[in-house]
Amino acid sequence: MDMILFLGKLQSWFNIYLVFILPFLGGIELRFLLRRHKYAWVLTAVFGILAVSVLWWVKTTPQRGYEGPGLFALQLLLFTLGSLLTGLACRLKLNRK
Repeated sequence: MDMILFLGKLQSWFNIYLVFILPFLGGIELRFLLRRHKYAWVLTAVFGILAVSVLWWVKTTPQRGYEGPGLFALQLLLFTLGSLLTGLACRLKLNRK
């Protein structure tokens, strides 16, 4: 019985990692890789527009019993947030030099 509870908790932590932490870290990593490019902000803008459009779609379309699009919208929002924060940090760091 203890093994089943352990595996259940492990699955919960894995789900939290996949839904919340990994998209945020992905946004940070991708924007950090593009930090030297002039139009790196386009990446953040595209993911922001995608996140808002999917969020609007989730709010206007009834999705009874299916949370997939809602989780996808949340992941896009976290990806955008990670990318935006990294872009702002890189801009502040470049302005200091």
